[in-house]
Formats: sequence, structure tokens, C-alpha cells
Amino acid sequence: VLGDSFGFGYGVERGEGIVDRLEASFPGTEFVNASVAGYGTDQQLLFFRERGRALSPDVVLLLFHPNDIEDNNDDHRYRYHKPQFLLDDAGELRLTNVPVPPLTMRQRISRTLQQRTYVLFRVWDWRDQLGLLLESWEQDRAKDTSLAKQKAPATRPVPADEEAAAPDVAADGLRGREATGPSVPAKPGRNQDFRVSRELIRVLAAEVDASGARFAVASIPGVPDPRELLTGTLHDLGVPYLPLDSAFDGLRRTEYKFEHDPHWNVLGHRLAAERAAAWLRREGVL
Repeated sequence: VLGDSFGFGYGVERGEGIVDRLEASFPGTEFVNASVAGYGTDQQLLFFRERGRALSPDVVLLLFHPNDIEDNNDDHRYRYHKPQFLLDDAGELRLTNVPVPPLTMRQRISRTLQQRTYVLFRVWDWRDQLGLLLESWEQDRAKDTSLAKQKAPATRPVPADEEAAAPDVAADGLRGREATGPSVPAKPGRNQDFRVSRELIRVLAAEVDASGARFAVASIPGVPDPRELLTGTLHDLGVPYLPLDSAFDGLRRTEYKFEHDPHWNVLGHRLAAERAAAWLRREGVL
């Protein structure tokens, strides 16, 4: 199982997480939990290449979280440097930022203050949240302006320089979504392009298939909605896909997540594991 903190079981005891519960649902089957908090699809692909493939798995289950889109488009996470894949002009993945550079003294001090000092951490978090709200407002305003221009009758030719400066809704959509999916809200200073994630999934699926294992994907609910991003891609690849949203139908967020943390609590992991186990059986994966 390749995943991030949700697959790792952040906040619950050993035996209570989704992977441990899945293993208990399939006696005689060994589940290797390769989930690492903070990993995106990029580092999960690297793990499979360097360590996972050597385990000769029968099935590789990818747990995809919406924040993987951000992880896959960044060269750092939680104020640590990390490897990063970029798309070249031919649309092929190119691994960069390897070897991963060490943190400078200034970065180490900044990380310590921001992540281990509660007041500064809250200030930093509020700054990010405010930035998200402002960027979302600016995107909505740009779209409204663009749509209004499209609906308004043309009264004069548009000069070339004005046309170049106008927001390009179609181009923005291609940068932030699949051809059939919605645009992805961007975070300040982050490239939320889904193309890198889509190519990472395609390459991972091909390498898992080449190893003789079967590939399957389950997505964790969040924003942007991973169903809109993954459905078309995984359908085209012929990969079984389970959105875990239905595991929490009829429940309030506070029932299956921690009060002050976005991760699943014990109930959340149990419900997700029950839903995933039934799906793995129905699809004939296990």
C-alpha cells in the first residue's frame, strides 16, 4: 500500500489504521504498509522503484489524497527539500532536485520556529489560510470578468495587447484540471497543475504492471474532489478505482475525523477499511 499520513495511520494506534484493518480482513494475505506521512505520488513512485518492487507484490494499492497534487508539484514539503518530477517538452517525467540538498542554517532555524513553536505555527497557518481565501476570491473575480466579456456584445475590436492580458479561462483550465474535470484551486505560490500527477500515476501503473502485480487506486475525500481528477485517467488506464467518499455517507465530519485535525479517527479508518475490503473483493483484486 502506497500512501501518505492517512495510509500511515497518523493519530491512531497500530492495528487501528486502514492498512492493518485490511490485512485483518484477508487472512493469509500480507499487507506491507509503505505509506509515509508527507509523501506524494512522486515519492511513492520512487519508493516502489527502489524498495517496493523487490518485495514482489501481487497487488499495489495507491491511496491518493488531494494534497498529492501539491506535493507532486513542489520541491519541498513541511520545510524539507524533496525530489521533484518535472514534465519536459515531450511530456515525459524528468527527476530533479536529486541529490536532495541539505537545509541551510537559516532554513533549519525557520523550520524549528514555525513547526515547534505553537504561536508562530498558528500565525503561519493563518497566513496560508488568508492567502487561500484571497486567491480563491481573485480567481472567482477573474472568471466572472471573463464570462461577462464573453456574454457582452462586441462593440469594438480588441487590441492585441489587451487580448494577451485578458484572463484565459480555457488555458487556466488545462493547467489545473483534466480535459473533463473542474479547475483545481491553487494555493499561494504553488503550481496545482494535475498533469504531473496524471503522468506519475500513468508511469506507476505501467511499472506495477511490468512487475507482474495488479494496480488499484482508492482516493481519500478532500478538496479538490479527487473523483473529478482521477476517474477519467484511471478509466483510460483500465485501473480499478474506489472513491472512499461513500464510506462516510450520512456522517458529520466530526464523527470520523479528529476535532482539531483533518485525519481520520478510529471510526474513520474502520469505515474506510470496510469499504475498501468489500471493493477489493468485488473487483476480484483480492
